[in-house]
Amino acid sequence: MKTFEKIYKSGTDADNKMKTRFFNQLTITGDKLIKKCVNKNYDHLIEKEVAWYKECKSKILLDYDIETPLHTMTLKFIEGQPVKDVYAKKDFGTSLVALMYILRKLQLLHSSSVKQVKKETYLEDTYLEYVEKPLKRCREVAHIIDGYDDERVKALLEKAYKFITGHRDTETYYLIHGDVNGSNVIMKEDFDDVVLIDPRGYFGKSSNYGPRDYDLAKVLY
Repeated sequence: MKTFEKIYKSGTDADNKMKTRFFNQLTITGDKLIKKCVNKNYDHLIEKEVAWYKECKSKILLDYDIETPLHTMTLKFIEGQPVKDVYAKKDFGTSLVALMYILRKLQLLHSSSVKQVKKETYLEDTYLEYVEKPLKRCREVAHIIDGYDDERVKALLEKAYKFITGHRDTETYYLIHGDVNGSNVIMKEDFDDVVLIDPRGYFGKSSNYGPRDYDLAKVLY
């Protein structure tokens, strides 16, 4: 069973369903939380998440089993709060502790498994993540941005891409989380550790592995 951190009981409806993204459903049953994909167009996302947890399990990073019926995961329901709420309280000491826990957790994750990839793989993955994905998102909201210049945005993204990749022939890939933002890191109730949840499970076309800088950038973000 996967360990999961409860965010807020008050975030549930009359049927004990928690608020989540439109293609998922989170349901509380006793001390368990069931995460299910309810839109087949997004089945691949929960499949990637399951694969990430199994990879962590194989590296002895997790001490629990994962119940995974088709496109569903059964999770343990534990008290905690998202780190974004810890930061929002603007308590420097507590925020610093949370950050140190996150960096320690990422160090453990990244050091657990490392692989070398070809330059072509790294370049393709990085272009997908740093150029194609943000450009697609910009285009989706271009109609509400005054003076949006698609060519200029693409040129800036490609300039950043060339800067990042220009000095490397090969790239070391690490086991990464892929989306370490303040909503996906839960501070335990007794403030003695953090737990990473909702892993992205891929970088470009590579499953589970990618540059560790990608995780660190998400922490800064």
